[in-house]
Amino acid sequence: MERLIHEDKTFKNLKHSGKETTTNEFEHCSFLNCDFSNGTFTTVKFIDCVFTDCNMALTKLNHCQMNNVTFKGCKLSGVNFGDCADFLF
Repeated sequence: MERLIHEDKTFKNLKHSGKETTTNEFEHCSFLNCDFSNGTFTTVKFIDCVFTDCNMALTKLNHCQMNNVTFKGCKLSGVNFGDCADFLF
């Protein structure tokens, strides 16, 4: 599967509830008012990203890389960050 790389992008009002995202990479990206609830991210890399006012309730982070990620005003209930990759968490 080809890895999609997103750099310096802003994602607003995404409705991604219950969906799966795999092998993508997000670097220096902002997510504003997005709904990722009940979704799954698998082997996704988030590097220097900011999530603002996003719904991430019950989102699965399977083997994801979270490097210098900031959450502001987000709903994070039920998110198990222990499922992320340990490297540079």
